[in-house]
Amino acid sequence: MKLVLPVFMVLYLNAYVHALSQSLVEEMTEKMKMYGLECAETENVSSDDLTALIQKQVPKTHEGKCVILCTAKKLNIMRDDGSIGEGDVEWLARVKIDDPDVYDKMINTHKKCIADTVDNEDLCEKATRLTICIFIESKKNGLDKYL
Repeated sequence: MKLVLPVFMVLYLNAYVHALSQSLVEEMTEKMKMYGLECAETENVSSDDLTALIQKQVPKTHEGKCVILCTAKKLNIMRDDGSIGEGDVEWLARVKIDDPDVYDKMINTHKKCIADTVDNEDLCEKATRLTICIFIESKKNGLDKYL
């Protein structure tokens, strides 16, 4: 069966990997596949939500949105308490060395979206809003052909 990335959150990182070394791209792609599949199973996501995620659309159900949260937690983008994490620090350090311009765009987008994302008691909704913001801001940074 063809592995797909059933996670809207993958847009966050894939928006930036266009100029990075192939090994960094492959490493994050494999990590996203693994986390996405784990989260889809954990959250018992419906086939409709899975289809939405694959098509880079926001899932309609709470379970589908929780796939986004689950993946964000595994990548240290969000913590269990809903606070924002630093992301995959080791991977980001290598991105900074590999392509400082891409790294700066990632960090600036992340900071803007943290500031723009309203706190929400429902962490699945918060993770989804953060991801949508990152997707929109990535397009503004001229990275839309990689989304």
